[in-house]
Amino acid sequence: MTEESPGLGSLLFGPATEGLDGHVADELEADPALGELVDELGGTAELTSRKMLARAILENAPDLLGVPVGRILAGGWRKWDELRGYADPSRYPPDQTIVVELARHEIHSRHQPRLELIVNDRAVRAIELEAELVLSVEAAVLTVRDGMILSARTGTCDVSGDLEWKGHSLARWRSRRLDVPGTLEFHPPVEIEPSPD
Repeated sequence: MTEESPGLGSLLFGPATEGLDGHVADELEADPALGELVDELGGTAELTSRKMLARAILENAPDLLGVPVGRILAGGWRKWDELRGYADPSRYPPDQTIVVELARHEIHSRHQPRLELIVNDRAVRAIELEAELVLSVEAAVLTVRDGMILSARTGTCDVSGDLEWKGHSLARWRSRRLDVPGTLEFHPPVEIEPSPD
């Protein structure tokens, strides 16, 4: 069975329609970084409140981190030393399909989402955020052909990371368990980086 890979933000924060974790909202509202941002916004009355700004950031967080989990995993696997040999056509002919099993491993991923603050249909500020993530994958089974990752099965993985603004943590996850459903199929397939000469 093949299922669409969910976005990372929806897994970490939950669907926006179901509301946000009050504990996370309280922590963000109390963060000194939010006070600094409120001061920077100054004359924008609609956003000069920690509560309003915290709500704006958290309500949009699932979309900000909307990159599919499967793409994050594949982005790490394509650079994996253990897989680079499969990009060598002299060892693995292009018409040969290989099933590769990976034991427990970690994938590090960095993202720079951007939140546009709009008041009365006017853009008043763009907030540049940074997300540093580590996905600990228990195991994975990849299907590879012609130096490309076609599909993967992973089951579960743990994610740790931080969502930051100017070095201040806005959200933090420690060993949050994610269930990645079904088989992830990559369209187009993900090219494995060849070994350096």
